[in-house]
Order: sequence, then C-alpha cells, then structure tokens
Amino acid sequence: MNQIRVLQIKYSIDQHDYVELACLNEQCKANRVYCHQCLRNGDHIAHYKDQKSLKELIEFFHEFEKDTESLISKLNMMQIHQALDQVIKYQENKTFLLQEVNQCQDDMIIQLKRSITDLKLEELNYFELNQQEQEKADELYQKDEYEEAIKLLDEALINDPKHISSLYIRAEALSNYYGSRIIMMLLYGQIKLYLLIKSM
Repeated sequence: MNQIRVLQIKYSIDQHDYVELACLNEQCKANRVYCHQCLRNGDHIAHYKDQKSLKELIEFFHEFEKDTESLISKLNMMQIHQALDQVIKYQENKTFLLQEVNQCQDDMIIQLKRSITDLKLEELNYFELNQQEQEKADELYQKDEYEEAIKLLDEALINDPKHISSLYIRAEALSNYYGSRIIMMLLYGQIKLYLLIKSM
C-alpha cells in the first residue's frame, strides 16, 4: 500500500484528480496513466478491460520482472552472447543508419542547390534570349520592316506571352503594317473608282 501512496501524482491538467489508473491497451493513443476525470471525459472507455489500478500496475510490473528473470535464467551462454551481440550491433546499425540518412540529406541539399542554380541560369539565358529578340524586333520596326518584326515578336511571345515591351512593339508594328496596307487598299480602291467613273 505504501508503494501506491508514493505513486500518487497530480494529473497535469486542471480540474483533474490524482493519477489512479493505467491503460495497457496496445492500440491506445491516450495517456497511459490517468485519473477518473479522464474516464468521465470518455478516455479509455473503448477498452475498459485493459485498465488497471495502480496496485494492479505494480503487480503487472512485478510479474513482468519475474517473467524476464525466468527467461534470462533459461538462456545458455551462447544465447546470452547472441543477445548481447545483437544489442551492441543495434547501436552500430543505428549509428550507421543515422550516418547514411545524414549523408543522403546532405546530398539532397547539394542537388537542390545545384538545381536552383541551374534554373536561375536557364532563367537568365531565357531573359537574355528574349532581350535579344526584342532588340532585333525593335530594330526591324525602326526600319519599317513591320511584317518581319511581327513574326519575330510572335515567336518571342510564345515563350513569354505577358512581356509588356514585346506586346507594345507588336501592337505598334501591327498598327503600322495593317494601317499602311489598309490605307494603300483604300487608295487603290479610290483610284479604281476614280478610273471607273472617269471612263463612263
């Protein structure tokens, strides 16, 4: 009974009692030790048969200890050697695996940094290419070679359809190209009409 008094621990949540119960259900996700208020709140009610009082918990630990001692006493020297070897190798394997994980993590970070750098270079190359196309189109536009400028700008706008400067130059070139053609067509039409009227 003194052991139970020693185990009296105030539950960490306000409005709760002292810890009085323990849950031994393997699938349980709630706190393993709890109070009666937790039960009233609905914790552990799905597996009531796996609940133990603190006295039963102490007895469970004593039984577990006895079973463990019994198993150890049944082991021969070779089995103890193998068990100890496995425990030691577990630590080695754990260290090795942690080193492997850290190495993979470092490699991944290096690869990501390289990829980011490559993407920035591609972006820079793309920007330079677009800048060159725009300058050539602007040059063609200044020379009144509107049709060639429009074709070049159409290709550049496929890569970046929202490039403001290219859109502006294209609009100006279209206006000048089709505007002058429309004017020419109107003049040609007026000339034909004039000649038709004059021949009557």
